[in-house]
Amino acid sequence: MSLRDIETRFIHALSLHRRKKHRVHQDLTKAHELYQISTMSVLMEGLYDGHTTYEKLAEHGNFGLGTFNSLDGEMIAFDGSFYQILADGKARLVEPSMKTPFAVVIFFEPDIQLDLPNRMPWHEFEILLKQVAPSHLVFYAIRLEGTFEYIKLRNVTRQQEPYAPLGDIVKTFPVLELRHVKGTMVGFRCPDYSSGINVPGYHLHFLDEERETGGHVMTCTANGVRLQIDHTFNLRMEIPEMFVFDEQARRQPPGEGQRGTAGR
Repeated sequence: MSLRDIETRFIHALSLHRRKKHRVHQDLTKAHELYQISTMSVLMEGLYDGHTTYEKLAEHGNFGLGTFNSLDGEMIAFDGSFYQILADGKARLVEPSMKTPFAVVIFFEPDIQLDLPNRMPWHEFEILLKQVAPSHLVFYAIRLEGTFEYIKLRNVTRQQEPYAPLGDIVKTFPVLELRHVKGTMVGFRCPDYSSGINVPGYHLHFLDEERETGGHVMTCTANGVRLQIDHTFNLRMEIPEMFVFDEQARRQPPGEGQRGTAGR
């Protein structure tokens, strides 16, 4: 799917959403913005280097997830703190000068807060969330905090150039399983129409209570957690300059890129 196709599909669905008013906030001034660096389709193509620093990213949100240049770890952010989770699952605070090729953040202001039953496998959590957050057109930010009976995690590994597409290397990433662990899980549920822009469905990262271990969530079973949900239908997305220039170059007739340079 081309960037133009993705944009067209997204704009059509967003327009439909606003006309039908599928949102928790009926007052538009109460809704806020999801801020995203690049798109998932660009990351899947193997563009793993960006120019946005985490210092700049933090100006747009205190909660979210993403990665780092060269895919050097998973990122998780909550309560204004940003963490880098390396391939071995070990976590450390992010340096402001670090850069990201893909990240999604929001200033988290939950609309819904509730305590979940003592034990809740992942499929039961999905059923519950459909009930409390029913819209298929809204971006939901999700936070789960408490005890998890089981979590299966995966973490990206730092890549070397020339980069391979993400789909070619994802099966090589290490998997980590944790049991009876306390911590915080954060992420988003994105609508189906965001395919190519983001990850449709759930995209969650986890960090334990000691802020030492975590990763990208593959599945989990909660055992006494507090659920908080925020929402927005506003998305601001920054497209990498290198990708825009590449698209422009593809559309130019042969030789046009060199016009006007001779004789200077």
